Amino acid sequence: MTTLHSGTRALWLAMALCLFGAVANAGDPNQNWIEVRSPHFRVLSNAGEREARHAAAQFEAIRAMFTVTFPNLRVGAAKPITIFALKNEDSLKLLLPTYGQDKNATRLAGMYVPTTEEDFALVRTDASGTGANSYHALYHEYTHALLHMNYRGLPTWLDEGIAEFYGGAAFDSKTGSFGMPDRGQLALLQQTSLVPIDVLVNVDRSSPLYNTQNHAGIFYAESWALVHYFTLSPEVSKKNLINKFFDLLQKTDDPVEAANQSFGDLKALKGNLEAYCRQPVFQYARINMPATAPEKDFTARRLEPAEILAARADFLLRRGNSNEGLAALHEAEALNPKLASIHDGLALYHYRRSDNENTDKELDAALQLDPKDAMAYLYKARVINRKSGYNKDSTPQMIANLEKAVQIWPDFATAHAFLSIAYTETPDQKKKSIAEAQRAIALEPGNLAYFLDLGRAALANGLIDDAKKIAARADKLASSPVDRAMAAAYARRVTQWNASGMGASGESSGSAADASVAVADSASTGSPKAASQLTSAEGQITELLCGHPPQVMLTLASSGEQILLRVKDANAIEIRAGGATQKAGTIACADWKDRKAKITFRPTPDGPATGEVQSISFE
Repeated sequence: MTTLHSGTRALWLAMALCLFGAVANAGDPNQNWIEVRSPHFRVLSNAGEREARHAAAQFEAIRAMFTVTFPNLRVGAAKPITIFALKNEDSLKLLLPTYGQDKNATRLAGMYVPTTEEDFALVRTDASGTGANSYHALYHEYTHALLHMNYRGLPTWLDEGIAEFYGGAAFDSKTGSFGMPDRGQLALLQQTSLVPIDVLVNVDRSSPLYNTQNHAGIFYAESWALVHYFTLSPEVSKKNLINKFFDLLQKTDDPVEAANQSFGDLKALKGNLEAYCRQPVFQYARINMPATAPEKDFTARRLEPAEILAARADFLLRRGNSNEGLAALHEAEALNPKLASIHDGLALYHYRRSDNENTDKELDAALQLDPKDAMAYLYKARVINRKSGYNKDSTPQMIANLEKAVQIWPDFATAHAFLSIAYTETPDQKKKSIAEAQRAIALEPGNLAYFLDLGRAALANGLIDDAKKIAARADKLASSPVDRAMAAAYARRVTQWNASGMGASGESSGSAADASVAVADSASTGSPKAASQLTSAEGQITELLCGHPPQVMLTLASSGEQILLRVKDANAIEIRAGGATQKAGTIACADWKDRKAKITFRPTPDGPATGEVQSISFE
């Protein structure tokens, strides 16, 4: 029998307790997370510090590459980007609750998730370096983010073609490579008839050729080939056509005119492109990378479980997984109620359900813990707007909160856009509205809603000619059903304003970025007969614009058709799920996205939307 001395027993006991704790926590998905911060990105990882630093370095590399290939491109993010570097496929389920349930679905190596106020990237670190570039989808979507931060009105083929072209980029310690062909796309180009160029360049986001699920199909392959041809083919690469197009687009705000001047007659390209796609070898570019901060200099710290729960909840809520997000927040709150991010998350949850009282309560708690929480000030203004609209008491309160938000975060595009609209409602400050709208546009030129906010500011200041020009440009720039609805609504406002010599009745509340302009102006002026008829359609909700609740615009993909619909008051329509009628606000607007539904609506032939929704029945 072995006898333990007292000191030895104490050491053994300590080791046993540590071991027991490790075993107990081994199955806890909220343990062992770290945060790594590089100069431009934040990485949260359960795969270890080395993998977290590598993920940050990969994003720093793609960002640096654009500073070389597009010298005039602004690469400073207008909104924060959080990267989740996950240790394996199972970890995806922490953020994508339904992942893996469909055995036929594509297995993910990563995904990029843009939202109105922040962007997210999900990276599986165990997929790195296995065959095809595991960062392709992430680089593709990050390229979109940079393009939309610099340009508006990009034709869909060019937007997707550039994203595919740079999506396959690869890096080592000193060089970056891009333009390498994807084998699947190359086979498709060489074995399938190309889409006629005049058809390709007119594809928009409502076209069945546009597949946002996995960036597959001839549209993406041919768009990549065109960009590759313009950029790397020996006969035209020296003409720098892509940058020429971008310069002209900024000057004209007319993508068709910019394309004609930059690329010539696109119809004449078909023969050249077909021959180019049949070549046995494709060139690719290799550049010397600018110096970036080494991985070892990135800061790292271990996260407490409550912090990662709050971060996961933020992602889940913004993705529409409200129940899972709320559960994570309650778990985090039980561990550490003193985190401002927990109260931000709870505020977002209640806001999505039009629960103003609890939203305010959580926002106040967040600001008490973190007085520099710019997002909380934005939502304070939104709640005031929702409760009272614009009046002599509420408007100054909104402005005060929004001014605090942009003082804390000068590059907060959403807050600048909202502040622009608030200023238009105050006679003594409406001149400020133009500068605020211009600031939002400068931060996110690709957001058409901000451009329309500038138009509204022009109207408020009596600049009718400028307002007309904005309406004409918006009509050319709109490339999705929602954008076209907003552009049409703004054009109607300009016409009404011009006809009456003053603002049209029923001014909407909030910025176009929150969908109010489109929704407020889309009321039907159809005949009594048309107004009395109801029709229905079944399909999937593919696009969704949740404005100041209860207003909503959505696109229903039904039998190959894209139907744009308006919800005037989400609390007044009937919503059914699982065969039972739901209480108003039970299924928040953000949770409608990508769900299959049968929608009954009243046609509105003279509005930008096809109809006014009366009821929604979710599968």
